[in-house]
Amino acid sequence: MEITRASLDEYLKELQQQREQATAQLNAIAGAIQAVQVLIEKSSAPEPEIQVKTVEATLAADAA
Repeated sequence: MEITRASLDEYLKELQQQREQATAQLNAIAGAIQAVQVLIEKSSAPEPEIQVKTVEATLAADAA
């Protein structure tokens, strides 16, 4: 195969397209990683404690 300016230009064009695709894929992966990190942070945050009083405890507190 003879190396010409035209063949080099075509190869450069293909490489630039591959670079654009790789960059888009990298951005998608980075976004997915960020979304998973947010989910992990939310799931590992302690849930607030909810105090449930029974009817008997409420009546006893009111009587006191």
